[in-house]
Amino acid sequence: QKKEDELPTWVSKSNASYSAYMELLRLKEEKLHYIERHNRNTHFKNKNTYHISIGSVAKNIGKTVPTLTQKTTSYSEGFKKLIDDINTELENKINKTEIQESKIRASRENNWQIVTAN
Repeated sequence: QKKEDELPTWVSKSNASYSAYMELLRLKEEKLHYIERHNRNTHFKNKNTYHISIGSVAKNIGKTVPTLTQKTTSYSEGFKKLIDDINTELENKINKTEIQESKIRASRENNWQIVTAN
């Protein structure tokens, strides 16, 4: 966990931003762990396996989506930007994983063709 002095400026323990931020970090680790353990395209057909929704954060901390996203809160813009950045990072991680798996699969197929040709 980050120390309090390392928190983004929009996060405060005096409102829902702190619990939302901590839950977002927890979900990010959970999704990264899933991505690291899975390497086939079919594992990522269901977007909720790798994507974090505002609704899931809100539900997990006992708040509503509008609480986290309404423009009247001091943290909504920072929260929405962070969740977008994290989801982009997760999608990039999936793309790298899929590329690595396709190279491994192609290598195995080439080796199999060489073995069966001899």
